[in-house]
Amino acid sequence: MRRVFVGLFLVVFLVSSVFFNVSSAVSSPSVTSEPQDKTGIDIKQMSLNPLKLKITIDPSSDDLLYQVWGQDASGWTLVSAYSENSVVTWNPKEKKDGIYYVQVRIKDKATDKFIDQKMDMIVVHDPNVLRIEKVITDAEIDGHGTVGQNINVKVIASGTKNKDIRYSFTVKQGKKWVVRQNFTKSNLFVWKPSDPGTFALQVDILDINDPTGTQCDTIDKPFEIKADDYTYPEFRKLDVTQVGKSGNYRIATESTPRGEYKSNYMFTIGEQYRKPQIVNGYKTSDKYTWNSPKSGIYEVSAYIKDISSTNFDDAFRTSTYKVETKDVTGVSLDSVELSHPDRVQNINTTMKFTARGSGGNELLYAFYRHEAKGIVVLQDYSTNNILSWKPDSAGKYTILVRIKDIKSGSYEAEDRFTYTILDRSIPQVTIDTINVEGGFKVGKAQKITVNASGNDKLMYKIGIQHDNFDWVTLQNYSPSNTCMWIPKQARDYKIIVYVKDLSSGSHIASYTKEIVVSK
Repeated sequence: MRRVFVGLFLVVFLVSSVFFNVSSAVSSPSVTSEPQDKTGIDIKQMSLNPLKLKITIDPSSDDLLYQVWGQDASGWTLVSAYSENSVVTWNPKEKKDGIYYVQVRIKDKATDKFIDQKMDMIVVHDPNVLRIEKVITDAEIDGHGTVGQNINVKVIASGTKNKDIRYSFTVKQGKKWVVRQNFTKSNLFVWKPSDPGTFALQVDILDINDPTGTQCDTIDKPFEIKADDYTYPEFRKLDVTQVGKSGNYRIATESTPRGEYKSNYMFTIGEQYRKPQIVNGYKTSDKYTWNSPKSGIYEVSAYIKDISSTNFDDAFRTSTYKVETKDVTGVSLDSVELSHPDRVQNINTTMKFTARGSGGNELLYAFYRHEAKGIVVLQDYSTNNILSWKPDSAGKYTILVRIKDIKSGSYEAEDRFTYTILDRSIPQVTIDTINVEGGFKVGKAQKITVNASGNDKLMYKIGIQHDNFDWVTLQNYSPSNTCMWIPKQARDYKIIVYVKDLSSGSHIASYTKEIVVSK
């Protein structure tokens, strides 16, 4: 059985974007290397059906309260509120790979003070079947390393009772395979990469006394190995210019010189928050010709990555460009009438938005909502200019109204309205501080920790901004208040945090911290 583990529990974002750049990065939970929890929190599967989990603490204590979250096919859910129960039963919505994530938070029973937390991956399986549960490294960021520096690897397996287990470690790059440690009793391995590049560490385990051949498992763990002098790709410019009177447009980029390192480029064009109409896949050219677009306001995005990178991108830049054509003229969004002008409303309040436009040939209207899940199309383009919305959960929401002509390729004008929706049953939340540990250096791991108060059922979304792009999500909504980040360039950044209650549909508090990263 072969599986690919991207990491212990989260993908690390190296200031990268999400496909189609819909102002947030899709998040599988972000990864740090395991030796982090000072209290020694361990999460173990005790049974399969029902799925029973046991939390153990080292040193042990009877004075603790445990809160347990789980991420299944439907997202994060609260498995068990704070209680003295260190054994919990969870019925997750099934995932095909059998891999789930569990977040445990502990606090002192007497003082109610938070002590520590741990997020871990659970590979659900029959406890009698040999399986690799995780591959732990001591790297600053799991799955990343530096040429000439040791990476210490440890394999954690389950289903090992009454079995004679052997472990094998193979380093793979492209079609080249090198067995570094061949089926020994040691579950430990030290790898000292000698070259930069994209690698996979293949880990194999088996029971040498198993006559059936079923007591075995294999995983591939990806690694990005960089040299000390590695220069990350970065854009300096993104320009869109019309080519004479042809109706074509030239999209050109300028990127930072990288010496011996080479880059590939990709371009996407379309209406913001919608699937791009044009996707020009990665090529060596840093330019693209956009042929005869229709009228409208478009989002033009350029992506760059190292030719050996397995990331979707290493950097990106986005520009908004308005195309004007003779067949569409004078389209404007003249007004949006609000049935409830007060921007603070209670849940279950029915509100109406009436848009009125002028010009063009035949006008079409669309309504969107920005919430915890991202951008949701409430009412797609049609001649209907009225939206009725009844929010059923608390949070801050933005209603986006757009207008276009039937001959347009994208919207011609827009307006936004942000509402705070209150639910009196949800306590007020305050984000007290954002702490960043790591020295603010390019290429060095930064640990971001959010401290919030007022509610113990909070979920955190953490992202960054700088002048070259709007928003990159480092961690989507999760019960973990920490994430890791590797800045690629020396510049000013904004770390932006959104916090929501488990039951709220959007964030109920936000916070921005400005930092300066240097070389």
